[in-house]
Amino acid sequence: MDPSRSIDEINLEFDNDTTGEWEYVMINNDDKKGEDEEENEEDEDDDDGEGGGGDDEVLDMPPPWSPKLYVNKEKFAELCPKGEKTVFYKKCKVEFYSDCSVVDGLVKRITIYEDYKRIIVKEVRSQYKFRRDKLILRRRFPYQFKTIEHYESSEKNNYWKKLIQVDDRFRKIYFYHHRNKDGLIYREEQIGRKTFERYKGREDKLIYSSVTYDWDRQVDTGLNQWIEDRTYGKQLFINKMAQKFELDPRKDAEKQIRKTEFNIVKNFNYIYYHYKEGQIFRKPEKINRMDLISQGKKNENEQDAMRGNEENKLQQFYDLINKMEQKCHSLIKAQDECQFTEKGQRRDNEKIIQQLRMQHVEEDIFSKILEKSIYEKARDKMKQSKVKQQDVGEAEIKSDYLLPILKKLSLEDKGELDEEAAIHVKNEALKNLKERLLTRAEIIQKRLVEEQKKLEQAFVSYKNSNVLISKCL
Repeated sequence: MDPSRSIDEINLEFDNDTTGEWEYVMINNDDKKGEDEEENEEDEDDDDGEGGGGDDEVLDMPPPWSPKLYVNKEKFAELCPKGEKTVFYKKCKVEFYSDCSVVDGLVKRITIYEDYKRIIVKEVRSQYKFRRDKLILRRRFPYQFKTIEHYESSEKNNYWKKLIQVDDRFRKIYFYHHRNKDGLIYREEQIGRKTFERYKGREDKLIYSSVTYDWDRQVDTGLNQWIEDRTYGKQLFINKMAQKFELDPRKDAEKQIRKTEFNIVKNFNYIYYHYKEGQIFRKPEKINRMDLISQGKKNENEQDAMRGNEENKLQQFYDLINKMEQKCHSLIKAQDECQFTEKGQRRDNEKIIQQLRMQHVEEDIFSKILEKSIYEKARDKMKQSKVKQQDVGEAEIKSDYLLPILKKLSLEDKGELDEEAAIHVKNEALKNLKERLLTRAEIIQKRLVEEQKKLEQAFVSYKNSNVLISKCL
């Protein structure tokens, strides 16, 4: 039933309705009386004598008269008008955004306030989707200068898992355990004081590494006792370096080093070993760093002469400690450069986001910051297929050779042509073909005549040249 129709247009004879405008709501019992009796006889219960009639027929409600609702997929994907929505609560504000509508992939932001007037911000939680760096959550505490970020596992962000940072104080980075390139699972930087890292699954059994700095001490660049803080562009003096190793069950415990401490300020190195079964304490070995340096110089001059002597074992031990100290220092430098590169990628990404907020270029957004979801890719594919179909249709229209003839005869708007009109179109097409053939024949004939004339002139000139040559001879 269409409410816009007038009463005169409605068929009120519903008994003999053939248009389908009327629905039967009640069942006509007279027509189905015989069928009900047959069903009752077949389903009769012999035990208690009660007649078991057939199942009551369920009435199907007629379909609604209102037209069907159709929602545009793109509008539905926006979730709300213009793709954003804001809801206010007590001491809180929640903002919703549709997918990929914001440059940085923001989909939800919760702002928590200290006061009821919502002026002093306590915390800002931002949730993200479809980012290439796999950032999913960022929490900011403005008055504490603190930032917490959570990431999904991905090689693009070097398997970062969590970042906790307080400006100019410390920075903690948690990594996923399947970061295979160096086995790093945790790194903490206490700005200007100390940096330590934890490892897992390394072949050299290293599980811990740390370095302590002196921010105010003057650095002698000639000695290998400093490291550059590339964040602040300053050279820091190293007070102490330390490493810890886990126990290898395939080797003897008492021969494995548990911890090495290279104390540059005290000018001593301390070597701690693992405990063998039943041992509760073992005194560490204390080595003067000056002895290591002198033994290193002596090794350069008298390496061949000291082979086979008792001092050779001590020399080998000192060489091992020297190599471990150099390796520890190089590892600290390498990790510092690696982390500086990874943090630089994060800073560059934030700069690109700020630039794209000023100049919104969709291609750059999806190539540098965001990646399209499966549904977005499917929609783009559907749009491209529709564009291809339109191009194919336009190409077919352009390649219609009868269209100019139909326009000439004023028949382009008509559908199927009758026999007389079709014969007329055929004769016109044959006429045009004949004219084109005659025109081309004339052009070909003219070119043949011109070429014949050129050939005759060339023959005459050739004949005259031969006559002159014969006279000269």
